[in-house]
Amino acid sequence: MSYTLYLQKTPPAGTEIPFPSLVKGGYPLNEVLINAFLNLMQLTGSLDTEAILDEKAFDNIWLKAEMTPARIEEVGDYIYHKIPTTPEPVEEEIVSFKQAIKEEEALLAKESEKEGHIPIHKFATNDGWIVTPNECEIIAATLTAKLLEDNRVFVEKIAKMSHLAHRSLEIALIDFGKFNQFAKKQGGYRVY
Repeated sequence: MSYTLYLQKTPPAGTEIPFPSLVKGGYPLNEVLINAFLNLMQLTGSLDTEAILDEKAFDNIWLKAEMTPARIEEVGDYIYHKIPTTPEPVEEEIVSFKQAIKEEEALLAKESEKEGHIPIHKFATNDGWIVTPNECEIIAATLTAKLLEDNRVFVEKIAKMSHLAHRSLEIALIDFGKFNQFAKKQGGYRVY
């Protein structure tokens, strides 16, 4: 599985973009790097593996809106893409849709209840989870050259298990830390 991270906000004009892939739209990560990153976060005690979302949490949001999946799509297309639909959404449907979107976004951005931790589910799938600026700071503080050097044996083991050169993995992890430092100033990012 591969991941692409999209900044929440477009950097202001004139901002130096430190990663060429961001100019094209996103920051790509492969599963090997994600697994190495998650292992390091767990090693440093910054990964919340106990944060569990109710598997029906998203369904419950949309059930409360009282719309079928087909109607959700129609109302969304009507609101965001100005695509006409029959019947045209009534004001109550539009309000319910917008409220459900707001609740869904809040759930996607929900931080760990444990201070200084990242919920593991935000990197378990590429379903649009929102990594907040606070979480970006936690990741950036973890993925530093010093921390990787202090945990060199562990990083070497991860590299070997991943069939990567140690230095290649180390550079990729440091770059991911730098990406998080940049993303923190852009409102965080989404994981797709």
